[in-house]
Amino acid sequence: MTTAHDILGQAIPLLDSGNFSGAEKLLSDAIVNGLDNKNTYIGLSKAQEAQGRTEAACKTLSAGLQKHPESLAILISLGGALIRTGDSKSAVPALEKAVGLAPDSVGAHQNLAIAYAGVGNVPKAKAEAEIVLAADPTSKIMLQLASQSAMALGDYRRGLSAYDQLSAVKPLTYTAPNPRAGFDPVTGFSRDAPSPRYTELTKQYEIMHSESAGQGDTTFAGLTTFLRVAPFIRERFHHKGMNTLLDYGGGQGKQYALTELQNRKGETFPDMAAFLGVQSAEVYDAGRPGTEISVSGSYNAVICTDVLEHCDAQDLPWIIRELFALANKAVFATIATYPAVKHLPNGENAHCTLESSDWWSRLFIDAATEFPNIDYAYLVVNDKAFEKVEAFAGGPGL
Repeated sequence: MTTAHDILGQAIPLLDSGNFSGAEKLLSDAIVNGLDNKNTYIGLSKAQEAQGRTEAACKTLSAGLQKHPESLAILISLGGALIRTGDSKSAVPALEKAVGLAPDSVGAHQNLAIAYAGVGNVPKAKAEAEIVLAADPTSKIMLQLASQSAMALGDYRRGLSAYDQLSAVKPLTYTAPNPRAGFDPVTGFSRDAPSPRYTELTKQYEIMHSESAGQGDTTFAGLTTFLRVAPFIRERFHHKGMNTLLDYGGGQGKQYALTELQNRKGETFPDMAAFLGVQSAEVYDAGRPGTEISVSGSYNAVICTDVLEHCDAQDLPWIIRELFALANKAVFATIATYPAVKHLPNGENAHCTLESSDWWSRLFIDAATEFPNIDYAYLVVNDKAFEKVEAFAGGPGL
């Protein structure tokens, strides 16, 4: 006599071989004929979702839940499928029930963390992510969620330590710059004689800084994007005798007011400068009159995070050259290649220069040629999630 177990035994090889339609027919017929158990519904939902029919998979799992209301596996699978359809709101009760049935289920907590994030419940999303990380400290998805949630809640200490752990789980591989052939950057401008466009953009950022400060906004606090890359800066700077640092385009510089910071090992640092491996840090930002004095000095290291893409292409040669000129040991930069969320007061997107990594490489190679004793590294970030990152490095010590 054929049983549900027998049907599953036939369906699993079909699923494993990619014959999803064959598996779907076999399992659908089994359910119609009453030869089913909880795994029949899960297997059928996998076959349907593999064919791009996630909503059908949700209906299958919902039907299975009607017959097996206490099935942890169906609840977790249903919650995950609902999340993938964009219906996190419906996923939450299913996954809350799953967690109630099995408080030790890492899978249930992980899906619930994602569902909470999907409905905007940041505190609960963070709490669930931390439960998963207690069991699996290397979960990339949960580290990303925990760090983002911590930042949203103003818990910058935890945000930084989670980002530091994430940098260890997803390390960057630095390669030599690869410049674009035939690209000839404009070199006729300088700090003393910048382009009219530079002056225009500077005024726009002065307006935004003034409005941001007046409203208590943290748009230019220097926190959100900086903490994401701070572990990579630390990786390149600590134990290398860096004493002084200039944060070129560092916004309001509030990142350097943070205290009692932690890395992934739980080691505590009194402030951000110490975390980065330097003794002191100064901030320059073109949108903050009065900080220009900083660009008249010399520093062991100069960093420039999420700044260069805000500058016009015709001024970038002298700006990048200035990074090298201000440093006597190392330069580190990050560059975004996608449109910004923010817009300037004139309506223009804040990221006004969007180019590929080889375009940027030409600018860095040109500057490095003039300053051969400076080590340098830069990240070209191709997506907001920081998943598609190209890392480049050069100089005598790299």
